Amino acid sequence: MKSRERLRETLAHQNPDRIAVDFGGTGVTGIHVRVVESLRKHYGLEWKPVKVVEPYQMLGEIDSELIQLMGIDVVGLQGNKNIFGIENENWKEYKTWWDQVVLVPGKCNTKEENNGDLYTYPEGDRSVPPSAVMPHGSYFFNAVIRQPPFLDDDPDPQDNLEEYSPISESDLIWFESQLNELEKSEKGIIASFGGTGLGDGG
Repeated sequence: MKSRERLRETLAHQNPDRIAVDFGGTGVTGIHVRVVESLRKHYGLEWKPVKVVEPYQMLGEIDSELIQLMGIDVVGLQGNKNIFGIENENWKEYKTWWDQVVLVPGKCNTKEENNGDLYTYPEGDRSVPPSAVMPHGSYFFNAVIRQPPFLDDDPDPQDNLEEYSPISESDLIWFESQLNELEKSEKGIIASFGGTGLGDGG
């Protein structure tokens, strides 16, 4: 049974030959970069820096080698920017505090404080307040609250709309091109569109 068919039957509560497996298709099913590197070592794959495909949780790319070896049935359709609004391109090496060399997008900019806390910035722009902090000794980022206080008893929806806008024509072209590539495989495809989850505006 092919992966796409297996996923279809799983979602339809039918009886595929086995349950469909997803590791790395979304930010919910991703794997930390440390674990991805350990998996590559476990399977005897050549060492290479793991791409940080979701920096908030420091999730690593599950590439085609791991997809094959782990029997993964699902691949993800992602946007061309990460959760901090940085284009996933021009990858560069970055050494984490736990001494792992990973790849991050070229426009990724961080700032380390004297106490070891690591800050990251929206769209890599250090002229504005940071979006998130990785406390020293932590393995992922926490949100930095930048929103001014608001009245709980009288909320105004207009105060929470700046990140919501129509999908641009360039984004649609990007998703279409990525979908065309993913459809060449026999894997199930799951799309992740930011800001579309129930309660995201809360």
